[in-house]
Amino acid sequence: MSVRDLSCCSRIGDQDPILVILIEWLELILSGKKSIEIRGEGCPSKVGKQIWLCASGSGTVTGKAYVVDQRMLSKGEWEDLRSQHLVSGDRPYGDCTHAW
Repeated sequence: MSVRDLSCCSRIGDQDPILVILIEWLELILSGKKSIEIRGEGCPSKVGKQIWLCASGSGTVTGKAYVVDQRMLSKGEWEDLRSQHLVSGDRPYGDCTHAW
């Protein structure tokens, strides 16, 4: 099965961005409990755009999200936003930890 196959969404174009996420985080995003995804790099070109979401290893797109902002997180912001990203411990990417 191709990552471009769909289980619940409309047609995906060849150039549409797909974000692959571990299933436990994807389920929290789709349920609305997690509103910030943490990555080691930013995504300024995706701000204001829709991205498709795929569970790691599944090969199937299961949802979509809109990137409303992205930025590198300071230690203080990491703590302040914990209830939105739900990641425990220190910033996983150190000074390069980004919130989408």
